[in-house]
Amino acid sequence: MFSRICFLLTIFTLFCFNSNAQRENLPVVNFTSRDYGKEFNPEVYCAVQDARGVMYFGSGNGVHEFDGSKWRYIKVQTGSYVRAMAVDSNGTVYAGANGDFGYFKPNALGEMQYESLLNKLSLEDQFFSSIWDIHCSKSKVYFQAQEAFFVYDIASATVLAVYPTETSSFHTSFMIDGILHLRSREIGIQTYAN
Repeated sequence: MFSRICFLLTIFTLFCFNSNAQRENLPVVNFTSRDYGKEFNPEVYCAVQDARGVMYFGSGNGVHEFDGSKWRYIKVQTGSYVRAMAVDSNGTVYAGANGDFGYFKPNALGEMQYESLLNKLSLEDQFFSSIWDIHCSKSKVYFQAQEAFFVYDIASATVLAVYPTETSSFHTSFMIDGILHLRSREIGIQTYAN
């Protein structure tokens, strides 16, 4: 009996040492502004990956696209900070910036370019600071700013502006089971339905 316990303890000890000995250091590659362009702001505020595996990074000068081997800059708005990005179920990439929001679509050469949705709003709805968060459902995309949030209906290509009560502003937002929840200052959590 004692010899079996000693044998099991020996085997157990060997497996423990063996498992620790097989740890591997995974390769980590760091990129700096020297890699994606010294003339661009080095701060990155958000990142998403599209259905093709291409990465998009929102920065202080626009969006940097990285396909795994080369970097490409996509202009959004001059001097505009891209603080929010999202990808819908169709693989479309959306971006929110200072006073603007939109999506990326390929041009004639197949390169992604920014398409603003601001022209789908009336003039009085076009005055907001930054888009802080973007949420996608199957048929709609929600762009959240402090002053309002904007509902983009993908099928009809229309944008609706929704404002908080006069004494409030939107602090943050969350999408849970396809339903948008917003935290309104001075009020609390609110749910957007229909």
